[in-house]
Amino acid sequence: MQDDTVAVIIPSVNRPRTLRETLLSLLRQRRLPGQIILSVPDEDDVLPETRALSGVSVIHCGLGLTRQRNGAVDALAPAIKLVAFIDDDVELHEAYLEHVARVFQEQPEVVLVDGRVLADGRDISRARAREIVAAAGAAESRRVRAIGPDLSSVAKVPCWSTCDRRAAGYQRAAWAFRR
Repeated sequence: MQDDTVAVIIPSVNRPRTLRETLLSLLRQRRLPGQIILSVPDEDDVLPETRALSGVSVIHCGLGLTRQRNGAVDALAPAIKLVAFIDDDVELHEAYLEHVARVFQEQPEVVLVDGRVLADGRDISRARAREIVAAAGAAESRRVRAIGPDLSSVAKVPCWSTCDRRAAGYQRAAWAFRR
């Protein structure tokens, strides 16, 4: 089922094959996003066969994670209400976006949701990452902490795994916010 109020933004640089695998993982979601934006600095950062996938748009906005994220946010369709950012090297559980959307629907005080890393490292293949995610199952979402006394909460959706992490200790490879 496609949800035209949900968008996924994937910033990437110099990893076109890894980006394609992540996008294929995203396209296996039970709740498909209405908009998918790949934010890259150069043409060569996205394979031609990735560009040809239905529902995928590519924007070029220079090098830098913040610049790439902000450029993609500027390109969001007006109907988008929920935005998920994912790294270019994650393997998502098929229910990831479904869980994210449910958290926001059932807990209106939540303003940010992030994923829990099930496995992290270069030596995990895509196939192994899919096995890890499948074995974990579609765990239910749970609230993890409050942002402030009068502010909203953060929730964690434990249903994905990275498979090609380059920077040791990186904590948030997938997160979403209400627009």
